[in-house]
Amino acid sequence: MLSYYLLLRGWIHLGNTESTVRILSVVPALLTIPCIYALGLRLFSARTGLIAALLLSLNACHIAYSQEARSYSLLLLCCTASTLYFVKAIERSTTRNWSIYVLIAVIGIYTHFFAGLLLMAQWLSIAFLPSRSLYWRKLLASTAAITVLISPLLWFMFTRDVGQIDFIPHPGLRELYHLALFLASDGGKAIGGLLTIAYLAGIAIALWNFASHRNEKQSAERWRFIVIFNCLWTPIVLDLCISHLGKEMFYYRYLLICLPSFVLLAAYGFSCIPTRGWHALALAATASLSLATVWLYYSRPKDNWREATRYLVSNTHAGETVILYPAYAELPFSYYQERFKPASVNNRPQLSNRISLSSESSDHSDAVWVLFSRNDDNAVSMRQALSDRYEFHNELTYSEGIRLVRYFNRHPSNLAGGTVQTRGTGLFSYFIEGGAPQHE
Repeated sequence: MLSYYLLLRGWIHLGNTESTVRILSVVPALLTIPCIYALGLRLFSARTGLIAALLLSLNACHIAYSQEARSYSLLLLCCTASTLYFVKAIERSTTRNWSIYVLIAVIGIYTHFFAGLLLMAQWLSIAFLPSRSLYWRKLLASTAAITVLISPLLWFMFTRDVGQIDFIPHPGLRELYHLALFLASDGGKAIGGLLTIAYLAGIAIALWNFASHRNEKQSAERWRFIVIFNCLWTPIVLDLCISHLGKEMFYYRYLLICLPSFVLLAAYGFSCIPTRGWHALALAATASLSLATVWLYYSRPKDNWREATRYLVSNTHAGETVILYPAYAELPFSYYQERFKPASVNNRPQLSNRISLSSESSDHSDAVWVLFSRNDDNAVSMRQALSDRYEFHNELTYSEGIRLVRYFNRHPSNLAGGTVQTRGTGLFSYFIEGGAPQHE
């Protein structure tokens, strides 16, 4: 997420409040809406572009990630814009179009590794393009430029794998349905399932229309459909293949790169419905279900880092330890910690590198607080190791994803005030790199 954090570094000079930080994600999310309209207009028609813009603006998944202080809304903008300029560069092979494509593609990959899967999908679509329509020299030059510019990132990806995504389970075919549910409704159940069916029906109509008219269409028009279809399925297929070859990486959030093509194919399918009444009915039903899933998104409790951090800062004592799991939990904790810090600078939490749970260790805190924001095998091992060492524990739940657990050997008499020693990535590194605790 390098490109996002570089932008954020400058953006916070405008203010470091929650709303100001989140606006940095809102801006690219808003820009993605006219961008997907332009892509729909370029590939199909103005009607398809308008429907795609409408569906994306009502999509609960898009709205959810437009409000997070993360790179995903910027990633969606880069994915949509890179596909738009890829098509422009193929159809009008100017230096300007290829240069803009290279710039957007590189920014996208530095925003998230998985943007590289989308580039592979775009390049694979060239196999369906008539060779006379392609300027190979500029295509190869742009590919070489992208490869050179992302070479530091490739080096990092292949040399710094220390288990950051080891929490991802082995995927099965059922995960494809869950992915469709995620893209359509951000994971809704009953209403989300109906909306997913509506999206899949739109995509099915698009495929049927393409198959039944493929002999009547020019090669360039067929290729426009193929390139957007590739952008939906190729990243998924590549992800599943890599996962089954031994590196599990099939995770819904990472495949957010497929959302623009998912929405655009459904929009094209709805625009192909010949009867005006059925067309209006299908669009109204999909929009209504989308609004319902947005309402459900806002009604669900969110990860309450604010209150969890407030409680930790207010209720820890000298001699106690706070562990943040996994490592990225240190970011939101540190952000809110600055707002709830004690009056004295000496009482502020301090970050450390490692904690040992061996029975011989002298690092034996009076109590250990663990803020879990993910529940995986490492979290289970950590809970077991701490339960073996400490006699009591109590747990506070701040959302489905955030749990605060305190382990201690005697009932506390007072929870107010005091200092806290915070261990950020240490225990995470211990379990990922060092295996199970020694006394187990």
